[in-house]
This record gives sequence, structure tokens and C-alpha cells, in this order.
Amino acid sequence: QEFFLSDLEVLSLEQDFETLFSRVIVTRMKEYSNQAANVTWHIPSRYQQKMSEKSNIVPLGIQLLNENKVPEMAQIMENLQHYVPSLFTLKQTLVCGICKPCLACSVRVSGILLLL
Repeated sequence: QEFFLSDLEVLSLEQDFETLFSRVIVTRMKEYSNQAANVTWHIPSRYQQKMSEKSNIVPLGIQLLNENKVPEMAQIMENLQHYVPSLFTLKQTLVCGICKPCLACSVRVSGILLLL
């Protein structure tokens, strides 16, 4: 029983595939190209508002240390720690060193968007 999808999960999966298949059909089959206006091209994201805000770009520089060695990885983490906003600047509660997802603040680090 636990290995099979529930009815709600099947319905959600069908809706996801409906969106994807409609894009493929309209794009690849000329007979249906006139239906392109009826296709969902952009799936709304719950993070869309947050992602539209400008991120902080932080250049980290190059560290000539080996990430595969525990002491050197610890040194890398210590060097990078000053780039992470402190508890007082965020004014947020920290859990295990990471902000709660509902209070996410974004920092762009070397082209990667991190949600802290």
C-alpha cells in the first residue's frame, strides 16, 4: 500500500505531465501550433517574488587549500564564515547555523544563489 501513489499524488502527477506534454505537442506538431496561446509556458513558483529581488554578490576569491582534507576544509569554512550575515544583521532566529526557510534571505556566492 505504501509503495503505490495515492489518488491525490496521481492527480498532481497528471497535472504536471499535462503541462509538459502540452508544450511538447504544440512545439513539435505543426497541426497544434495554433494552440500555443492555450499552453502554460511559465509555471509559477512559490519563490518567484524572492527570486525577483536583487541578490548580494560576494566574490570569495581563491583559496589554495584541499577540500578533501578535513583540517583544510575546516580552514576554508572559517575563512568563508565572515561572508555569512551574523545573527544581529539578520535579526532572525538561527537553527543549526541556517536561517529558517520561512525567513530566507538570499546571498549570491560565486554565481550560486544560496538561501540562508
